[in-house]
Amino acid sequence: MDGVNELARLLKERENIEHMGIQVGEVIAPLPDLQVKLNENILLTKDHLRIAYHLCTDYQRPFQVEGTIKLADNDCGQTGSVGVGDHGTHQHTLETVNIETEMTANGTIKLTDFLKAGDEVILIPTQDEQTYFLIDKVVKL
Repeated sequence: MDGVNELARLLKERENIEHMGIQVGEVIAPLPDLQVKLNENILLTKDHLRIAYHLCTDYQRPFQVEGTIKLADNDCGQTGSVGVGDHGTHQHTLETVNIETEMTANGTIKLTDFLKAGDEVILIPTQDEQTYFLIDKVVKL
């Protein structure tokens, strides 16, 4: 092979391979043995997938809520009967109750809506298309 042809062959080998880009797949089997169909010819198993943490089963995340609670109720009714020393028992009528307080609540939320068969998912392939990142579930509007 002459030098020009050899150089042309080397340059051809170095051409940029077109990257597949973002894909949409369909969940065939849910976790723990996840399988995702990518077009009609490719079936991705958990060995080929890296899944976003929030899509995993038993995903939990801490939360904090801050705000004001306002309670107002008219026509509240009667209090219970109360004995007051030597004065005997009596009741009071409550006409209005208004309560306003600042509050902060902390806790953990556990998501229960996991991937299931038939769900469509966003897939991003690596450059060599041997591993796919499953980013999220998508829905049609």
